[in-house]
Amino acid sequence: MAGILLISSSYRPDIGGLETHLQDLVSFLKRRGHKVIIITFQPYQLTIAKAQKVEVEGNTIVFRLPRPLRSIFFADNRWHPARQIFYLPILFLFSTMFVLLHRREIDVIHVHGILSTPIACFISNMFKKRCIVSLHHTYIPKGRIHRTIAKIVLSLPDKILCLSNRSKAELLRIGLKDENIGTFTHWVDQTKFKPLDKGYCKKLLGFEDKFVVLFVGRLIEEKGVRILLTVANKLTKVFDKICFVFVGLGPLAQEVIDASKDLKTIRFQGAVNDEDLQVYYNAADVVVVPSISEEGFGRVILESLACGTPVIASNRGGIPEVLDSSVGILIEPTAENLANAIIRLYSNPNELKKLASNCRVYAQKRFTEDNAKLIEGTYFAYRKC
Repeated sequence: MAGILLISSSYRPDIGGLETHLQDLVSFLKRRGHKVIIITFQPYQLTIAKAQKVEVEGNTIVFRLPRPLRSIFFADNRWHPARQIFYLPILFLFSTMFVLLHRREIDVIHVHGILSTPIACFISNMFKKRCIVSLHHTYIPKGRIHRTIAKIVLSLPDKILCLSNRSKAELLRIGLKDENIGTFTHWVDQTKFKPLDKGYCKKLLGFEDKFVVLFVGRLIEEKGVRILLTVANKLTKVFDKICFVFVGLGPLAQEVIDASKDLKTIRFQGAVNDEDLQVYYNAADVVVVPSISEEGFGRVILESLACGTPVIASNRGGIPEVLDSSVGILIEPTAENLANAIIRLYSNPNELKKLASNCRVYAQKRFTEDNAKLIEGTYFAYRKC
């Protein structure tokens, strides 16, 4: 068994795809008997209170470093990668001292995100530790300077793991070596996210006799929330059986709340824990992911498919690598396209039923813990000496 040091700018209790992925990875590594140390920061989301500075659970330790000026830098409750640069000196000093004092307990350094990569690589070279970098986005900003810096930084680690083939192609285009780049895929706990009786779930949540369109995620512009509100306002005037349900928090929460006051067919549920979330997925007839930005992966898609619910999603970022026509519909994210896709499934119950029948098997083939084993395997490919 090994000592794994995970370095990330964000971790639970912050809410998002990265944070959930890390939680799943840590849980997997713990069960495999590894010692896991996480160095991260206090939550950036202002809606979340500060967490414990040091959290110990079995063979896992979480260190949360201070995040000065959080109320100023993240006043809009949104993630701003460039602002993380301000915190890098704190991360560098603490991580270096920690590895210096505990170097015999650490075999691998696994860093998440490009901004922290130079720090992790410096430490790994100083103490002769293997360094893995996971990238959770699908593109590198345009411009020669950005790409040159990215090439220099990403030439440092022993292995880079990209969340999609599109992301890997971007790295190859800037001149990185193919043998140093791999890909990884998220997974979901298929005992937690599983099909339940749809009628019972609808009744439990008060959606009886409704065609439920479900959104799960941060309520921000990039996730296509305003597009979905436009569609909801349009369709519910024509189809009174269609109900739009929003699960999540974010800067646009008040807009969703205001819309729900005007239209009974719009429901704002706020934050929902995983145990209750599977009930929402099962109560839904379709889950929508109308992102207008380059979505890294779309974890909601995995959870929905594992519960047996089809998905309508944007053809952005890595989403087309996760979703195909056997379990959902890919669209260019416009209000018209999203409305047409929803009407199509609402008006064609046989097509919807066929898609739903494929979802669970599709998820079981592609999104299991075998994906975690691929990440674990990169830790032991070779050791620095």
